[in-house]
Amino acid sequence: MMESVGQRLKAARLEKGLTQLQLAEALFVTRQTVSNWENNRSEPDLETVRRLAALLEVDPSIFLGQEAPPVQVEPPQEIPVQEEVVQPSPAKRFDWRYAIAAAVLILLLAGSMLFRARETAINYTPEWFQAPAAAVTSDQALLDIYIRPNNSEVTLPDAKGRKTWPFALLLREKNGIGAQVELIRVVPFFADGSHDTLDYDKDLLATKCQSSHIDRHGVMRLFLELVEKNAPLTGVGFHVFITDDRNHQTTFRYYAAADQL
Repeated sequence: MMESVGQRLKAARLEKGLTQLQLAEALFVTRQTVSNWENNRSEPDLETVRRLAALLEVDPSIFLGQEAPPVQVEPPQEIPVQEEVVQPSPAKRFDWRYAIAAAVLILLLAGSMLFRARETAINYTPEWFQAPAAAVTSDQALLDIYIRPNNSEVTLPDAKGRKTWPFALLLREKNGIGAQVELIRVVPFFADGSHDTLDYDKDLLATKCQSSHIDRHGVMRLFLELVEKNAPLTGVGFHVFITDDRNHQTTFRYYAAADQL
């Protein structure tokens, strides 16, 4: 007749010379719990079986109702290492949209650089500003440039007593085509033959004028104040660079004598 689990437990305990109380204290359970196991009124859980087997130095299978010899645990088999095969990524389709956008950007940048380089090489004189400008066709933005004078001379409170000319430069679009103002170059001329160059680019214009774009039939107002330097101011020229909404690049010029400011 096959021994019960309780009988096997009792025999293993006695073989080690332990009482039920000693075994219970080693397992952190009550003596009554050990008694219930040995009398087959309850069974230890799997974790307790492992602890019993370790304490009594027996195979845990004897407490699982098995007569078979201990299960031999086979060593883990070595899994052959397979070389990772890197699959070539599928070729990406060429997206013409990006190529076209890049080409347009390059052309715009190149055009802007040429636009600026051509005009910055000019030797500014009052005569150049007063010479007739190139004609503008009806499909280009046309700017009407004029001055709104302040009509007052203000002497600055310094030892040099330098004068200032506050005024507004107004740009009005006349052909019904919007225009992005890229740059306004202000060139004041002085009685000693010298001149300065003050540039207002589109970022600065956006700050001073709320927008650097002139809507069709719109007006831009730029408030300025010129300061007399080592010699009296004789006049001021304005060179305006625009790119209109039809992508035409055009420049406009205007000259005002000091008595017009």
